[in-house]
Amino acid sequence: MASPDLSKTFDRSPDGYLALSWVLYAVSGVIALATLGEFSGTLLLIGCIAVIFLARSRRDDAAGTIYASHLSNIARVMTIALVVAVLLLAFTVITFGIGIIITWPLYVLFLLWLGYRLVKGMMRLNDGVGC
Repeated sequence: MASPDLSKTFDRSPDGYLALSWVLYAVSGVIALATLGEFSGTLLLIGCIAVIFLARSRRDDAAGTIYASHLSNIARVMTIALVVAVLLLAFTVITFGIGIIITWPLYVLFLLWLGYRLVKGMMRLNDGVGC
């Protein structure tokens, strides 16, 4: 498949939906990797909300194309990411930090799952198939 023209990211056309899907997959991957750093909470919250908002707001416009399923997939995966991160953080805070012994391995497993979902979606998008 040809590489998308990223200048068309906000066009309401199949090329625009293709470019938007690639951008949202890439941004979601960057957010997932960046959560391992020191700005994890802020970046995760703002980034996830922005990605979810963009994906859901364009999903209905892309109805009837394969890109609608990709936008739904991105929104669903990032919503799950946000909920899981908040639950793991809440558990850590409730246990006065001692829960990090439990939450850190769970968070690593969660990041592996998130990476798998994002890479699988990107591969299907590259093949021109819906999620």
